[in-house]
Amino acid sequence: MPKDYRIESCEESPGYRYRLDVSTGIQSQNRLVVVQLNPSTADATKSDPTIGKVSYWAREHEFGHVTFLNLFAFRTVHPTQLVGQRYAAIVGPRNDAVTRSALKTADNLIFAWGRIHPSVIAHYQRRMDKLKKILGTRRIQAVGAPVAELYPRHGRMWNENNRTVRDYHWPD
Repeated sequence: MPKDYRIESCEESPGYRYRLDVSTGIQSQNRLVVVQLNPSTADATKSDPTIGKVSYWAREHEFGHVTFLNLFAFRTVHPTQLVGQRYAAIVGPRNDAVTRSALKTADNLIFAWGRIHPSVIAHYQRRMDKLKKILGTRRIQAVGAPVAELYPRHGRMWNENNRTVRDYHWPD
């Protein structure tokens, strides 16, 4: 897949990435916010496979800009490293404020994180409760079929039969 997108900015601090903004390379004012689980290696100077794949998908769907946020701003290549960490440590001190700010200019909001490690479920549920309060009645979407009939599909898995946008419904 060609790299037509460009990283515009990255808001981070040591050990955390709060926000990554990407231009998809098309002339469109449509802004997409994608909420993932946790940031990996992408920063202001380099991308990673997930950023690339989601940016390509966004371009196909006529979004000129993508903002990547995370449930947990703690930077790690392996989400299993979230296991055993304190809730506040993996959320990050500025995550809620950055999320609120990013949502002000979003045209669409998509959740995209895949399966959650069982040892992180309590932190995940707590974070989802907080996110519900931040988002209020805002429409949320996901791409493709849910994972394990519950979780929104990870952006790297927006493949062939899993590329259609659907409404996301909060679990009971």
